[in-house]
Amino acid sequence: MEKKPMNKKLAKKIVYYVLLGFFCLVFIGSAIYIGDYLIRSAEARNEYDNLLDQYNPPSRPVITEPTDPTGSTDPSVDPTDPTDPTEPAVPTILPELQLFYEKNQELVGWITVPDTKISYPVLQSPTRPDFYLNHTFEGKWSAWGAIYAREACDVFRPSDNITLYGHHMKDGSMFAGLDGYKRKNFYETHKYIYFDTLYERHVYEVICAFKTSATYGNGYAYHLFDDARDEAHFNQFISTIKSLAYYETGVTAQYGDKLITLSTCEYTIVENGEAVGRHVVVAKRVA
Repeated sequence: MEKKPMNKKLAKKIVYYVLLGFFCLVFIGSAIYIGDYLIRSAEARNEYDNLLDQYNPPSRPVITEPTDPTGSTDPSVDPTDPTDPTEPAVPTILPELQLFYEKNQELVGWITVPDTKISYPVLQSPTRPDFYLNHTFEGKWSAWGAIYAREACDVFRPSDNITLYGHHMKDGSMFAGLDGYKRKNFYETHKYIYFDTLYERHVYEVICAFKTSATYGNGYAYHLFDDARDEAHFNQFISTIKSLAYYETGVTAQYGDKLITLSTCEYTIVENGEAVGRHVVVAKRVA
């Protein structure tokens, strides 16, 4: 028996309801994703706000000129202490970081850019590289992540250059405040950055800020510079970052200086329709 062709109206209704169901599922899925993102973002924001409320920053003098880069600003260090120098001193965790270290033993320090939102604990996980790219200080999954040190860097020795990563959040949190260094007038009033390790307080003076592509072969792999092989290698790094700088600061570094490199996303460099830029600030230790 020959089958009758399906009624055109019925076929259109079926297609309509199938498409309607599909788009409803997409809408529900998107709503769940966005809702989850907003909830996790709010949780991360509250987490970092609470951490900042518990952080008791040390009083610091206003710096107008660089000081001795080999000196420690840790007031617990007494240069007149007669202790035998051959006996290695047991490092003492800074009092303002003790509470945070008890909560997370992967804490290695605290980063502050005065007069910005940047005041965060710094973490490092040598055995789980980039774990803090999408996990907060408390280890919760979040797009906020945390400020963290590249796993190959030795924060305490320290390496010649310590690279710190942080997201560029749209609400201005994490490392979004580094955007200010794209303008020289901002740099003029924000020349100094505080990066305290677990055991010592240090001040860094900004050398330069620049942007580059994160695509292998298209940009400068600044993050791979941890320790200089020799003076020529160090000078090459300084020369390269200075050549990429948005503007001249008049500040440079010499072999033996200790550096930090702050890295975040930059959205004006686009390749194949994807933003692949990195905004970078490099500073040298001056106290």
